[in-house]
Amino acid sequence: MLGLLGGLGPALLIVNSCLAFLGCVVVGLRAYSARSRNGRLRWDFIWIVLALIFSLVNAICIGFATYNGLGRHIGDLELDQLFIVVHWLWITMIVSLPGTVFAKFSIVSLLLQIQGSQARKRRMALLIIAVLTAVISFTQIWLSVFQCEPINKLWQLFEPGQCPRSDGSTYFGIFQGCMLFKY
Repeated sequence: MLGLLGGLGPALLIVNSCLAFLGCVVVGLRAYSARSRNGRLRWDFIWIVLALIFSLVNAICIGFATYNGLGRHIGDLELDQLFIVVHWLWITMIVSLPGTVFAKFSIVSLLLQIQGSQARKRRMALLIIAVLTAVISFTQIWLSVFQCEPINKLWQLFEPGQCPRSDGSTYFGIFQGCMLFKY
């Protein structure tokens, strides 16, 4: 199958598969110590499993995009192939943001367990960060998906319609990227 792909497609699939496998191994190892003293799963583990699920779906979407031409030179693609690749990349963006939110929830959950009940201000700060992360990320998803009318104008560039909210989505995306990857 790798021989059918051109350009950097095989490298993309290999790196994508290795990272997905590594994520599964790390979360699998994490499962070993995921139980609390009372025998229940801890919240940090539950959140990281959700992040892993979204990451695996993201890896599958990147695989579909690569199979349809991602990694090849744009001059080697037919126009229909290009639109399919862009469509899969939009799906990848939509799927990847909740995964990052859940990964950050896992970190916050672990820090909340470490803090204990005495550090009220720190606990409140961590909860505020978690809520802001979720609100900003899901707002970005909504702005990105609904920036064009009709929605398929996002990947079908020659489709009739307009994208009146594309500037707002772009600027909010810059803010979201700076805000979420800063801490």
